[in-house]
Amino acid sequence: MMKKIIVILSALMMFSSLTYAAKIKVLRADFRERPPLMFQVGGKPGGPLVDILNLVAKEGGYRISWRKSPFQRSIKDIKLGTVDIIPRVSLNEKRAKFLHFLGPVGYRLANTLFLTETQLKTKIASYNNLYGLVVGAKRGSFYFDEFNNDNSLNKKLYGHYSAMARALSSGEVNVLAVIESDRKMQEQEFGGTVGSQYVYADYVHVRKEPVYYALSKKSPYSDQKDTLNSILQSLIDSGKVKAIYNKHKVPFTSK
Repeated sequence: MMKKIIVILSALMMFSSLTYAAKIKVLRADFRERPPLMFQVGGKPGGPLVDILNLVAKEGGYRISWRKSPFQRSIKDIKLGTVDIIPRVSLNEKRAKFLHFLGPVGYRLANTLFLTETQLKTKIASYNNLYGLVVGAKRGSFYFDEFNNDNSLNKKLYGHYSAMARALSSGEVNVLAVIESDRKMQEQEFGGTVGSQYVYADYVHVRKEPVYYALSKKSPYSDQKDTLNSILQSLIDSGKVKAIYNKHKVPFTSK
């Protein structure tokens, strides 16, 4: 009799565990390094945008399953619905066709710098000075409307910062367009020569960009966009988002 009771209790516990597991809502989120908003901490995703999304998930009864992925792969997968959400995605009409945008959760400086050889530093003093030069840029990156949409500029696109560095070093391009938040990663590819052999041109395009989370319209949680946005907004209003930014020593700008 006792054995039967133990078997029944074990079965009930297993059923209860399976039922609980079935109720857990898992948000599949992609991560890429974009300091100071996202970076690895001990091999794991960290930074303000990671902490904020984890808190949103907790408040909404979700669990985040993080995956490290390059941005182009993330965009492809979120378009298909095999990824649910990505932090720090620029809003544009093309992406709005397959993404919901949550936020903004503050604003970031998205200035575009132009890295070149020392002799061109003062000669690139305005946007118009880019004409006649070969400009290297990262494929899939949004710099600013004029630059991205200008088919008159002689632009060469590359998939990796290392390829961009080789292109400038070899003379394949005269100048590299560098988004300020990507500056550290790009400079690492030059082995300490930025500031001596290579410098930033006098011309800088200044832009402030809202920071959004992108939710796939094909996600099983697509219909939860308003709920997730409401949770995010309450965290902003309560000051918890600003506190997370402060913890990471990142300035928070609400507008």
